[in-house]
Amino acid sequence: MGGMLGIHESFVAFAEAEVLPRLLQDPAPTRLDGSTERKGNQAVVSQFRHEGQVWRVNADSHLEPLLLAYYSAKFRTGAATFVRAKTGAAGARLDLAPELDRLRPNRRGNARHLYLYRVST
Repeated sequence: MGGMLGIHESFVAFAEAEVLPRLLQDPAPTRLDGSTERKGNQAVVSQFRHEGQVWRVNADSHLEPLLLAYYSAKFRTGAATFVRAKTGAAGARLDLAPELDRLRPNRRGNARHLYLYRVST
């Protein structure tokens, strides 16, 4: 959780190394950076591989969608965890698959609160 950013081999490996330990240390925060502010934090917490590409995780990602994605990726074999969305000219992000996103009790409006962006092509 500190030092140089390595690249986890999968989203599940990232979640087990970075998200679950943070929850065990303090289950109260709603975001990876522990902040309760509404402003963004684009600092990169970690990176992982997914479908042959590297994705970065921003610090303002909320724990709730990260945990839904983790449980889906780990236990729902064959079910979609993420859908890709375009950002800017050539950028891409990962959003929760719609069937997972609907499970979020704290979802407000169009807020994704999941900030996973492609690093490599």
